[in-house]
Amino acid sequence: MAGLLSLPDDVIIVFIYSITIFYAITWIFNTKITSHSPWVDKLLLILGGYIAGTSLTGAPLIVAVYMRYVAKECLRNTLFVLWFILVSIKMSTFIMVGVSIDWLFSLYLIPVAAIGHVLGTRVHQKITNNDQVFKQWVGGALFIISSFGLLKLFLS
Repeated sequence: MAGLLSLPDDVIIVFIYSITIFYAITWIFNTKITSHSPWVDKLLLILGGYIAGTSLTGAPLIVAVYMRYVAKECLRNTLFVLWFILVSIKMSTFIMVGVSIDWLFSLYLIPVAAIGHVLGTRVHQKITNNDQVFKQWVGGALFIISSFGLLKLFLS
């Protein structure tokens, strides 16, 4: 079976760091991925779904479309549900290809994800007051960390 399960580690690492650097740059320079037409919406959703399926980092592409149709106050909760669905699909795929899963441990993580969501919602409300400054700092940190990760990979 071809796909994520058979790709070399280096390919996955470069893919994830590259996507992270791309998002970091958009945050540092306050560039938004936006859509203003139905065909671009579909393209962003397809790309976001594919990237989310391979590495669970496709949310910004999906958010670019969702922001047009979902109230800002509901966006985080809506994306949490989407994340839960995507993880469920990914776990189902792992089962179908025979990946061994520790079910008890996986079930223990559900309350942890719920607690993280509640705490994250509270923090998110505070962050939105200084949204641009926060994004620039986080974008800068992500850019530096991911760049070092790629550098380490290429030098080894």
